[in-house]
Amino acid sequence: MVFRKILTTLALIALLPTAPAQAESFLFAVRSDYPYIVHIAFYSDDRNWVWPNGDEVYVLDDSRVHDFSLTCQYGEKICYGAWPKGSHKTYWGVGPDRSQRCSDCCYYCQGGESGVIVLYE
Repeated sequence: MVFRKILTTLALIALLPTAPAQAESFLFAVRSDYPYIVHIAFYSDDRNWVWPNGDEVYVLDDSRVHDFSLTCQYGEKICYGAWPKGSHKTYWGVGPDRSQRCSDCCYYCQGGESGVIVLYE
């Protein structure tokens, strides 16, 4: 009898609708005015996630505007971190490995874009 109640309860739970996390995208546009190669990554403030991934970075090796379209969860807070290749003394945003704080380097994944973020010398 108890076993049947457990199976019935599990069957009812399996029928409950589940809402998957809503996928969204956000476009970061970044230009580096720094005279050397800059690495940049984007960090989720809401989950353990990094773009492009934990072992790679995006490379800014010229002064063009680079677009980074990130697939993210709706409402997720994303912060950028950038630093010169080979050095962690200079940084922008939250820096490498999200090791710093920032006041204006985070955006919410709700569609849309950041506008051009310029990394100055």
